[in-house]
Amino acid sequence: MFHLVAGTFAMIDILRRSWNMITDGARPIDWLVVIVDFLVLLAILIFEIREIRRERRHDREQRDRRRLVDERVAALRDAMSKGQSLRLCIPGSGDPRVAEWAQAVNKWGEETRVLLKSFSAHAETAFLLPMSVSPYITGSEGAVFEYISLMSRLDNLKGIIEKPDMYF
Repeated sequence: MFHLVAGTFAMIDILRRSWNMITDGARPIDWLVVIVDFLVLLAILIFEIREIRRERRHDREQRDRRRLVDERVAALRDAMSKGQSLRLCIPGSGDPRVAEWAQAVNKWGEETRVLLKSFSAHAETAFLLPMSVSPYITGSEGAVFEYISLMSRLDNLKGIIEKPDMYF
């Protein structure tokens, strides 16, 4: 921006000198100097305008990217909330709702996987990674795999939400 202001002042000075030369009678070398100065300042002006446009385009792209990432994180927070709800309502051992809960966990996992796949393959892969260590199992019998899967995927989803720029 400084270059643009300085170039404007210099151009005004050239125009003032040119007017003085025209009214006072100028030699050919004076005209050549004025023309070269004017062309240099015109080139500076063109480069500065290009740079300003490039910066604005970059800022707009960054703003659009940030908005896209924020929208995706909001969708993931909603999925995380649904997964947390499943975690909070684990049926006890021998409860007749075990099969229903296991099916809900599988459905949540698949819906979240499809959502992440629509965002990026990297996010989908990170979501599906199994836990390196199996957690202490407090879930009901008959849904141990689903419980481990839920815990692992919730943890993975948390990591994706915390570092969305790595995945999107």
